[in-house]
Amino acid sequence: MAIFQTATSSGAHLDITAKVAIFTDHVEDFDLVEIEVKLSNLNAAGGDIELYLDIAGHPVIPYPTIYERPATTSMRVFTMLLAIDTADEIVVSIKSANASDTDATYSVSVGNALRSIPALLAGSHGGLSQTEYKVHASHVSCAGVSTIIAGLSKGGQRVTTPTSCTVTIKNSTGVQVCTGIDAAPNADGVFAISIPVDGLSANTAYYAVVSIVSGAYTYADNLFFTTL
Repeated sequence: MAIFQTATSSGAHLDITAKVAIFTDHVEDFDLVEIEVKLSNLNAAGGDIELYLDIAGHPVIPYPTIYERPATTSMRVFTMLLAIDTADEIVVSIKSANASDTDATYSVSVGNALRSIPALLAGSHGGLSQTEYKVHASHVSCAGVSTIIAGLSKGGQRVTTPTSCTVTIKNSTGVQVCTGIDAAPNADGVFAISIPVDGLSANTAYYAVVSIVSGAYTYADNLFFTTL
């Protein structure tokens, strides 16, 4: 996000138990902007935070946006993307439901989201083309066994170290028919899950939910097939 303007408490703490304006400024030109608000030195008991946005004197709905804060002393939120015209005034206000949030610090950044999109799409700095994961799967029935071959890619490159693959086969009405799991991919990171075809009806449409675990995350996709 390319930053337009910022505002920081700079050591001045704020009582946010009532609605308080923490940013009042005008953007430089027309653009699609995003607003980031960071709050710290909050009371550890948690409590909802209300965020009020006014653009050119008009409230942005929902007004306020309510964020449920867990038991933490800091938080960071981003607004929706907003189309702002030249010289529109942006007013950001906050309020805490916690009566002990009388000594908070803050920073607000108003940035141009469009200036970040080309770099993101190009894959720089860990952009989309570098981080998009995709599950690949195919189905074949042979010699009384139905086999699903599956793998995972990241940014178009094969992931060779996934840890497990689970397949759940359902019929056209969504009823689970059978499941299978493979926790031993081959050297290319590809799984083969074999399911006896006696659990499946001939000439019938099914779909398989294919879930692959890699690291701390699970990636899933659907595979549609018809038995012979």
